[in-house]
Amino acid sequence: MAKNHQKQRFSPQAPPRFSPLPKAIPILVAAVFYAPQWAQAACTGTTTVSCTGALSGSLSYGSSIGEIDFLNANLAGSVNLNNPSGASTLTVTGSTLSASMQSALQVNNANGAVSLTLDAASQVVATPNGGQSNGAVQITTSVSNSGNIQLNNAASINAPGGLLVWNNGSGSAAISNSGTVTASGQSGLGATTEGGGSINVTNAANGQVQVQSNNGIDTHSNGVSGDTLIVNNGKVSSGSASGINSTSNGGNITIQNNGLIDSGNSAISVNSFSTGNVNIVSKGALNASGTGTYAININSNGGQVSIDSSTAPVRGAITVSATNGGVQGTVGNVTSNGTNAVALFFTGNNVSASGVTLNTVAGTDISTTFSGVAILSQGSTGGINLTTNGTIGGTQAVGRSGVVANITGAGNTANVQLQINNTVNATRTAVQGSTVGSGNVSIVGNGALSSQSGYGINAIAAGGNINVSANSAVTGVTALRGSSPNGSVALIANANLTGTGAVPLSGDLSGVALQVANASQASVDNYATATTQSTTSAVVDINAGSAVVNNHAGATLTGASDFAVNGRTGNVTINNDGTLYGYVTLQGSGNAFNNNSSQSFDLRNYVAGVQSVAVAQINGVFNNNANGVLRLLAVSNPQSVNNSGAWQTAGSLLPGNGVVQGQLTGVSNFTNSGVITLQGVDNGAGQAVAGDLLVITGSHAAGTSGGGVYTSNGGQLRVDTVLNQGGAASLSDVLVLDRTALGSGGATRVFVSRAGGLGSLTGTGATDGIEIIKVLDAGNSAQNAFVLGAPLSAGAFQYQLVQADGQNWYLQSSDLAAIAKIQTMLPLALSEFGLDTLGTLWQRVGDRRYQPQRQDEADSPAIWTRAGGRWGRTEGNIAGNGFSFASAYRLSGDFVEVGADRRLWRGDKGSLIGSAFASHGEGRMSLQDGASGQADLHSNSLGLALTWYGNNGYYLDVLGKWTHYDTELAADSVNGSPDGNGGLLSLETGYQYALNRNWSMVPQWQMVWQNNRLNSYTDSNGDSQPANSDHSLMGRLGVAWRYARPEDEGRGLNAYLKADLLHSFQDNSLVLFSNTPLQFHTQKTSAELGAGGNWSNNKRTVDAYAELNYRHALGSNGSYALGGTVGVRYRW
Repeated sequence: MAKNHQKQRFSPQAPPRFSPLPKAIPILVAAVFYAPQWAQAACTGTTTVSCTGALSGSLSYGSSIGEIDFLNANLAGSVNLNNPSGASTLTVTGSTLSASMQSALQVNNANGAVSLTLDAASQVVATPNGGQSNGAVQITTSVSNSGNIQLNNAASINAPGGLLVWNNGSGSAAISNSGTVTASGQSGLGATTEGGGSINVTNAANGQVQVQSNNGIDTHSNGVSGDTLIVNNGKVSSGSASGINSTSNGGNITIQNNGLIDSGNSAISVNSFSTGNVNIVSKGALNASGTGTYAININSNGGQVSIDSSTAPVRGAITVSATNGGVQGTVGNVTSNGTNAVALFFTGNNVSASGVTLNTVAGTDISTTFSGVAILSQGSTGGINLTTNGTIGGTQAVGRSGVVANITGAGNTANVQLQINNTVNATRTAVQGSTVGSGNVSIVGNGALSSQSGYGINAIAAGGNINVSANSAVTGVTALRGSSPNGSVALIANANLTGTGAVPLSGDLSGVALQVANASQASVDNYATATTQSTTSAVVDINAGSAVVNNHAGATLTGASDFAVNGRTGNVTINNDGTLYGYVTLQGSGNAFNNNSSQSFDLRNYVAGVQSVAVAQINGVFNNNANGVLRLLAVSNPQSVNNSGAWQTAGSLLPGNGVVQGQLTGVSNFTNSGVITLQGVDNGAGQAVAGDLLVITGSHAAGTSGGGVYTSNGGQLRVDTVLNQGGAASLSDVLVLDRTALGSGGATRVFVSRAGGLGSLTGTGATDGIEIIKVLDAGNSAQNAFVLGAPLSAGAFQYQLVQADGQNWYLQSSDLAAIAKIQTMLPLALSEFGLDTLGTLWQRVGDRRYQPQRQDEADSPAIWTRAGGRWGRTEGNIAGNGFSFASAYRLSGDFVEVGADRRLWRGDKGSLIGSAFASHGEGRMSLQDGASGQADLHSNSLGLALTWYGNNGYYLDVLGKWTHYDTELAADSVNGSPDGNGGLLSLETGYQYALNRNWSMVPQWQMVWQNNRLNSYTDSNGDSQPANSDHSLMGRLGVAWRYARPEDEGRGLNAYLKADLLHSFQDNSLVLFSNTPLQFHTQKTSAELGAGGNWSNNKRTVDAYAELNYRHALGSNGSYALGGTVGVRYRW
């Protein structure tokens, strides 16, 4: 920042920047000479002097001269007009005034208005032999109206000093330049007023002011009033001073640049020592070359400062030092070297002071080797309001900070408000806002912010509140930071944040994405992804009396340190609705972790290739709410494993080889309404890996009870387990708790994923089985706190979750798996279904009435169809190696069959009938022993039969049938679809004994052999089940009592009652399920009662027949079946 210029009071003896001739000399000349004196001159006139032609020597005029005109003259000398009494006019047209002295044209102590016009190709040249020129053209006046000074067209001034106007009275000074002014030692265009007159300097579009070592345009308003207006539409350049320099002791200063200002120091320099306002508008370029130069340098003592360079390219810093009046600015492209690009310093102590307001324009960029925007409010009043729409360091990072806005006045109650709408790229802090007063700090980042060695956003307050919102990506050693020891801090991340982990210049934390360094209250809201590249720092770091961390839905907290949240003091509440990776450390007390997210809290400690125990220190309550998921996250292929702090219980493993361990310590109460999962399919391992350990304890040492209570409020626990015989062979994920309680939501449902094992009997003792939940406090383990969430089986065995010792929870197997039961009983069910679809001869084709007189009708070709159904239950025992379990199933089904008959041979003894048929059946077998499972059966059959009908009432039926089976097994969560084929042979015979005209008795005998084979298949657990086949031989012995109405009494009608005894001659079915041989034992003998009938029409072409029967196992009340058939036969 440039230093404040000292206020100057200029006198006629010591004017600013230039010195007119002493007053004594022109007065003396006026007194002695009343006519012009010259050595050689071609000038004529007394009050109006006209000069032309070649002239030499100096021209001096007294007070009587009112006008001097040079027309196409060439004067080798100077012109002096001394003490003109009235208005004076000087015109130089097409002429050259060349003097080898300080001034070529000088008006001294004018008592009237002075108008000077340099027109056409006029030139004024001063080349003093020694010393500095005060101005090639110098005008001194004391009147209220000083006239107009104009350089028109191609006029030029070339001298160590340019054109200088000094009004030591109350008048104004006005200069208009359309020509060229070249000066080497003094200012190009200079205007000074002493008595409050205004100053108006205009450099037109074709005007040029070129100065080597002083100001291009230089104005001084030394009175207590008088405004200054400088308008540059052309080009102003200064080699080592200011392009435009303006000072004022009282009036306003307005500078408008529509052209080019080029300077080796300051393009525009302003010093306002009073309450006058300063207004700078630059639409043209400002170019301050070199290091530490200023495009705009303003020192203001009390008025309002306004800057607008929004459309101008600016090279050099913009610096404002203002007292009381306030600063408003709008800037565009700024490039500076060696100083802050935009620096605004405000030292307001006036209660009405408006502070600093600055805007940058979209589509522009600020570039500097120092800071981009630096605003300092040092007084007791005045806030800071900054809006950036353009970039800062858009193409290359600024050398220091991007934006620094600080209130340093201790009693200042004003606020700092920063809105960053575009990119900021800084070497140090990207954006900082601070106050040592009681005001608030608000920073909104709508553009991408990046810091290489500092903060992305840093907000500091002594007692006010802080609100920081990042709506676009922020990167920094610490991305967002807020500190207000006596106020509140709110950090809001609506876009991704990255703490880089680079070494900070300040020695502060590195790698933190969201930091509350100090606050009485704090809130952190993350709506995006906040991460750290540091391996030691937390993603969120909080030091506050109380704080709330909200990780919103869809948001993520993650980092290379796996350190998600560090709560240093006070009480911290974490509300996780997104994804939180790693662990948390809440060092205060009264903390709460509310896990609401199905995207989960992923507990893990994996840093720089080293896997360690993930310890989350809660020191309060943990609520795993209804949608919450707590995952113990897997680690794949770590470079090394650090087991420091690890604890091991029976069945678990130490971390490593895919096994992980997590500990939640200092948990006074853990309420589980959501999901806790240790399963590999959930935690990234991709498969079940048994041996993980999760400890939830009120203490700070795993394995030592701290009295923490796990409250089951519904929810789930998911573990991986090797399903084997348990005991010393146990290998499972284990949950370790201090105490348990049953909440209003009910028990935690435990879901087990098999990580190996073929299943086995575990025993049912107090410590038999596989321990998956360990409770440290024996007397505080609630009953029914855990239940198995889904049926669990491995191989042939079913596992149950039991609190066997009244304390811990074990998986024990005491029964067969439902799928094993179905597979074992399925062959018998298929045999039963085959018998039901087979039936007897009468059930298949009805009762043919063979009498010699009706033999032709009986032997006629026929087609027939029938349908049937059954419903029944079968019970027995499934036995294996050293065990036997009672079981039962229910079988229901129906079928439809079509066939055709044709006589193959007829003789005196009887006829031989051939039959062909096809059938389709649908059935369902379902478990009836308390287990859940079923098998759907689909069968398609083809068959052939030969039947001998003897004329004496004897018949013999031989039948063969082939069947294809499709089955669909489903038991609990396991299913499979084995298919297969079956063959059946049946031999049936009977003899009809007439008892009287209507009644006869028919003894019957039948043998049925079946062979059913089901192919191998893979069930939904991935277990391969082998092929199984079953052979059966069943015999039936019975008698039927038949009633037939005589033909002369009407249409053919007969009915019958029957009683059968059935017996299975072969052993019970034997299957191999998951390499376990299983056999289903049932009662072999059963009795059956039935009733049926046959009806024929008068023409004997249509028969209808039906039967209903009931079967019951002898010696068992639980095996029975009810069946029936109905058929129609047409013959011709």
